[in-house]
Amino acid sequence: TEQIELRDRTCVFPWCNRPARGCDKDHVVPWEHGGPTSSDNLAALCRRHHRLKTHGGWTYTRVEPGTYLWR
Repeated sequence: TEQIELRDRTCVFPWCNRPARGCDKDHVVPWEHGGPTSSDNLAALCRRHHRLKTHGGWTYTRVEPGTYLWR
């Protein structure tokens, strides 16, 4: 978890400044789709944006460490 917080610093949703320390750690590739529980596949999402991703139809991919593309 500390590795993710140091890499991401804040929630990875665009324009969100919530510190990563208070965020959920979300699977970029969902666990149920074979995504591993590893720092390479986890990102910091605040609870609001985690819910938006899970229930609002948003998806994201990791472009490079610390950079994410949202759709």
